Amino acid sequence: MKVFTWNTQGERWTAIKRRIDKYNPDVFCIQEAGNLPKAIGYVGELTFGEPNDIGTYEGYKIWFLPWDRNEGNGNIRCSMAMLFQDGGVPAVSWSTDTYKRPVMRKSIGTKYYVANIHAGGQEYINQAILSAKTNAGNRTWIVAGDFNQNAKQNMPWLDRRGGTIIAPDKATRPASGKVLDYAISSDELGAASVDGEPDYGGSDHRSVDIDW
Repeated sequence: MKVFTWNTQGERWTAIKRRIDKYNPDVFCIQEAGNLPKAIGYVGELTFGEPNDIGTYEGYKIWFLPWDRNEGNGNIRCSMAMLFQDGGVPAVSWSTDTYKRPVMRKSIGTKYYVANIHAGGQEYINQAILSAKTNAGNRTWIVAGDFNQNAKQNMPWLDRRGGTIIAPDKATRPASGKVLDYAISSDELGAASVDGEPDYGGSDHRSVDIDW
C-alpha cells in the first residue's frame, strides 16, 4: 500500500501528474488543492462541500472537494482532493470546530481505509482519527495529510486510538524545519519519506510517500 500526501498550496497539476507517473501511489491525498478543476480542464458544475468527480488521469479517478472558510465565498485554495484507482465515492466528515473543516475518507480495496486531512486544530485531528477508526471496520486505517503539528514534538493532547505516527525524518516544510505532513495508522509497520523530486512544484511543503 502506497499513500502520497501533499499540501500543494494551489493547483499544481503538472507536478501532481509527475509524481503519479513516477511513484504510482494507491491513493494521492491533496490539501489546499486550489482550483484544480480549472487546471485539468473541467468545465462542469461543482457542488460545494461534497466530493465532485472532475475527471481521470492514467486510471486514477480525481475527486475534488470545494471548501473554504466562508461557505463558498472564500478562498478556494483550501479545497481538498483524493485520487485513486479504486471504485466508489469518498465520504466526507466534518469537524465541530469554528470553521467546520472537512475530512475526505475512502475504503481502498478490502484491506485499507484512508482519510485525507488538512488540520485546523487538535480537536479536528482527534475527530478525524476517531472517524477513520470507526468507519474502517476490520480494515487498516490511515489518516494522512497536513497535520500542521510537528511530528517530532510531544503531543500529549493527541488521541491516537491505538495508532502510530508514521512520519519522515526530514522536514516536510523546509522553511520552518518542521515535519507537518505524515500519517497516523493502525498498522505501525509503515515507513514515510519525502519524495525525491528536485523541486516542490510551487508549494513550500514537500510531498510525502508513505508505504506499508
